[in-house]
Amino acid sequence: GKSISYRVVVPEGSNMFEIAQFLEAAKLCAASEFLKLVRDPVFVQSQLGEPASSLEGYLFPDTYLFTKVDTVKIMAREMVRRFQERFKEVPP
Repeated sequence: GKSISYRVVVPEGSNMFEIAQFLEAAKLCAASEFLKLVRDPVFVQSQLGEPASSLEGYLFPDTYLFTKVDTVKIMAREMVRRFQERFKEVPP
């Protein structure tokens, strides 16, 4: 069968706390669960390839379509992936 996609809009200038609220409002995860993950040093390093205190600044503002089966890790990874994809497009 098909999964239902839920639209989550992350406006420019949103911080990780606001993004967590957007995901919770869409009933995709608890805000606390998202915040715990994006501040987890092991997860952050796995996404950035270097240590950082959080993924703040790496969660790309965009419109995302997630399903109820998408995990918090999948959602955070997608936001970082889009940041990295767009960052490559910036001329030196």
